[in-house]
Amino acid sequence: MFKVLFIVFAFGAPEQEYDAVQRYNDSLLIYNTYQGQAQMLKSMKETDRQAWYKREAYADSLTACAKMRLKRYNHESYKPNDVFESQGFGISYLYPRPSTIDYETAPAFAKASAPNYRFIVYDKQTHFQITENLGKVIPYIKKLIFDKGRLLYIEKLNPVTFEKL
Repeated sequence: MFKVLFIVFAFGAPEQEYDAVQRYNDSLLIYNTYQGQAQMLKSMKETDRQAWYKREAYADSLTACAKMRLKRYNHESYKPNDVFESQGFGISYLYPRPSTIDYETAPAFAKASAPNYRFIVYDKQTHFQITENLGKVIPYIKKLIFDKGRLLYIEKLNPVTFEKL
């Protein structure tokens, strides 16, 4: 009368290319995440124990996928260079610093192009415009349109309907 349920977990996503730039970025993420842990652990007080546990859990959760990808690529675990242990608190790891990329001599690496983005910001502040011929006060808000980090133009909108004035 008992039913057995089998759950199969796939080890990661389908196989795809894992190029040198992605490996470098994963190594750099791991290095930067664990960089200051040893100094933090050396200066810990008994009252800071919970902060240490939060930081340790955050670092492990942030780098888990990168470590798995590097392990799959290297066919062995991505191991730290150095380990620092503080009695009663825990262990911090120091991972190797990835070598720097020389874009001029390494044709495999493509230079990052300038980000192509466009965004709109709606001003929360209500402004007022006085019309010359009628003497009325018209409320409006501003719609700011940016492209590549530069302000292109500003539109005046009705604050209720968001229609152009």
